[in-house]
Amino acid sequence: MQTYNKLIIGAVLVGQLIGVLYLFPPRDWLSREPIYTGDYPAHYSRCLATAEFLAKTGQVDGYDPYLKSGYVISPFLGDGARIMQILTWFFPMAMKVLVFKLYVIAVFLFMPLILYHTARNFGMAEREITILLTAGFVLWWIPAFPYHLAIFGLATFVLASYLILYFASFLYRLTTQGGLRPLVALVALAPLAVMVHMESVILVFPLFVIAAVFLGPSKRMFLFLLCAVIAIVVNGFWLAPYLREALPYFLNSAFAAAHPSPDDPTAIVHLTEMNLLKNVRTFFTGVALPMAVMAILGFYQLMRQDGKIKFIFFLVPTIFYAFLNYFGSFLPGVVVLQPLRFKLPMLLFLLVPTVIGVNLLYEKATSRSEKLKWALMPSLLLLVCIGTVCAIPVARPRDDFSARLSEHGNNLLDWIRRNTNKKARILLEGDDLSIHLRNPKYYGGHFPALIPRLVNREFISTTFPVLDFPGFSDGILFTKEIQKYGLPDFKRYFELYNIKWIICWSDAAATTLSAFPEYITLVNKIDTLFIFEVARLSSFFSQGDGEVAADYSRLHLSNLRAENGSIIIKYHWAEQLRTTPERAINPIYLDADPQGFIQILDPPESLTIRYAP
Repeated sequence: MQTYNKLIIGAVLVGQLIGVLYLFPPRDWLSREPIYTGDYPAHYSRCLATAEFLAKTGQVDGYDPYLKSGYVISPFLGDGARIMQILTWFFPMAMKVLVFKLYVIAVFLFMPLILYHTARNFGMAEREITILLTAGFVLWWIPAFPYHLAIFGLATFVLASYLILYFASFLYRLTTQGGLRPLVALVALAPLAVMVHMESVILVFPLFVIAAVFLGPSKRMFLFLLCAVIAIVVNGFWLAPYLREALPYFLNSAFAAAHPSPDDPTAIVHLTEMNLLKNVRTFFTGVALPMAVMAILGFYQLMRQDGKIKFIFFLVPTIFYAFLNYFGSFLPGVVVLQPLRFKLPMLLFLLVPTVIGVNLLYEKATSRSEKLKWALMPSLLLLVCIGTVCAIPVARPRDDFSARLSEHGNNLLDWIRRNTNKKARILLEGDDLSIHLRNPKYYGGHFPALIPRLVNREFISTTFPVLDFPGFSDGILFTKEIQKYGLPDFKRYFELYNIKWIICWSDAAATTLSAFPEYITLVNKIDTLFIFEVARLSSFFSQGDGEVAADYSRLHLSNLRAENGSIIIKYHWAEQLRTTPERAINPIYLDADPQGFIQILDPPESLTIRYAP
């Protein structure tokens, strides 16, 4: 490799490191705090819960008593953090947060290396590889679409998208050259990609279609079966419950409503908008249009190589991902996958033809002028420098990526620890827009999902309040505007869920709750959060009496006193729950809650309810 190519590739790696170090200072790497941005609080909370589930039942799913009056954590909702859960599970509690953060940092750091090895597998020339790494670096930091996905908590999907491109490069080698090495690499990457993100199964679909066309019947069948078997064997311990729970969520219109895609067929119009300051999409458009022009030249060049195989390897996936990105919002089952995310694999598979187009244009230009030959490398180096400079203001001015909780956040946690207890629950108003970093309600991320673990209290709250009846978000309490409730309604629901404290941020909630000072008293205000206390006696029993000690996948009941031969506790029933000693456990539907609460017939003085799928 020529010296100037090494220089630019080295500059890309150094620039990526500078961006990461500025985005995530080393002093935060070794701290005991997790990442509080975007979905990461929810991901880390799920990592801690999964470690408990695996230790107690050997399953990745389990019963969580700390949120929503008890519910089964579905493997489907942990899809975006599966590799994080598995990695952190192997380490003791003191190291889990460190491993979690190092994984996210590694995703940022390793992307240029994956691109480099991908280019080598596709047989790209030295200059094309240099241009590719420069373009990938610029794509990451300047339009910042991959960066923003990773910041919002989709680091695993970002990694999966790059791994699928890497997978495609080995499949190309197997198709054109054969040999054992690409086959071994494919078999190794298949289970890894599935573990990183289940949507890798969707991402790899167009590649398997290509393989079905170009590989012989015996080799094709062998490859498909081997990849499938290895992927299932390696991931079987979580795939079974995942597949069991996935279908209801794919058909859940409420979950789809929580993840609308702003893209639709009219989004193609934005390719012609050049006002880069208007919004993120038009900012990205300034790169998309030149990419499209260069990609046309690149596809033209690819059609002349390898019997058009390489051309097909990039065209088919690009079209497939573009279709999902622009039309996925209209497809039942696909809309819940957040189709906007498929823009990233579309861009990655479009990036290589774009680079080939740039190189072709360069060769045509320099064939007529020797002076232009020396213009490319300084231009690429300048782009790397610009990207590095952009990485700093893009990454830090709004404190996008934070592993340090604000003073207000720490004050909130301290207040909860000092002024509440485990005898009752806290009603916490969530914020569906909390990942909007300009005006976060909970410090830039889904912090409410992690609070129960940090303070060891039970909450009526959830990461996605739209999904569940016992939810409270954006002034909507139990699926109705909070202003529509009167004092009898509050008394009924607070008794149903054993609510003693309320934390809210919306004016509607604060105003409505303040209207009943004899029952609901404002006791504190921390930053934008109002804290109320409810004048009621705490009890987790709707019928009968006793004591409850709740933990993941386990409820221990003691000093039980039945009423009319049974007890009813204020925890949701689930079909996977069993008792020791064995007793009949039934759902009892109270008020408007559709899930049902736990009734136990003829209870002994003490028993344990466990999760046994």
